[in-house]
Amino acid sequence: MNDISTPNKPRTADVIKLLVVRACCIFTGVTSFLLVFQWIMEKALQKSLAAEVFLMLIPLSLCLSGAGMIRKAATVSPITKIILHPLLSLGGLLIVYLPYMISNHFPPATALVHILVFTICYGMVTAIICLISGIAHKKSSRASSAPYVSQFKK
Repeated sequence: MNDISTPNKPRTADVIKLLVVRACCIFTGVTSFLLVFQWIMEKALQKSLAAEVFLMLIPLSLCLSGAGMIRKAATVSPITKIILHPLLSLGGLLIVYLPYMISNHFPPATALVHILVFTICYGMVTAIICLISGIAHKKSSRASSAPYVSQFKK
């Protein structure tokens, strides 16, 4: 199966298969985290998460998988990656979060604050990842490249 980042164009079936496999991995990780969180909440607060939350994780996983595939795609321009990745991530969160907020009668200000906190956390994590990858790229380019020799020096 071709990875989406390869220069030759993969078949649509391969892209869909890759999207679904990555979404399944994301779904498993997020569901495992939420199950541990629910276990802790039941012990401490005698509350549990609704089953709808777990069902809404499927579209969230598909959105996050699509966002990851776009970020790694070789044929997509960098500015498109920068714009689409957070939009798909936030869109996936809204698919899960808004129905939960509406069904539990939370005020809109609370939802706005939660979305703002997610956006700030997303920005911080993205900045850390960019910083780490930039440092790693700089180290690898220094180690692999020959010293600069001017072509115009007389």
